[in-house]
Amino acid sequence: MSFGEMTITLDDVSCLLGILVIGQAVSIPQKLSLDVAVALVSEQLRVLAEDAREELVAVQGTSVQLEWLRSIFDNVNNESDSTQIECVAKAYLLFLLGCMLFVDKSSTWVLVVYLKCLKNLWEV
Repeated sequence: MSFGEMTITLDDVSCLLGILVIGQAVSIPQKLSLDVAVALVSEQLRVLAEDAREELVAVQGTSVQLEWLRSIFDNVNNESDSTQIECVAKAYLLFLLGCMLFVDKSSTWVLVVYLKCLKNLWEV
């Protein structure tokens, strides 16, 4: 900057993370209701709706704990079926979006609204 301070630019993000900075922007859609959040988690991550609802109610919002995600997908390996591996990939992308790119102060929770963005990107 002209007054001696520095800032991160989109070009820096592209170079450092290898992420293309062209195309549609990823932004947080409107706030989700509990039912929509449960449906997203159960549909996208193939988690039982009851388990998803229990986790979402426990954190009193539309976020899930990273430890909860880790415990669900901890036993998935290369021999797992392709559906489980796809769910692990989505959970990892959810982690990256919620804890690396759009960081908040919690650092232990991630908003499930990002699954809505991933759903749209995954289908392309």
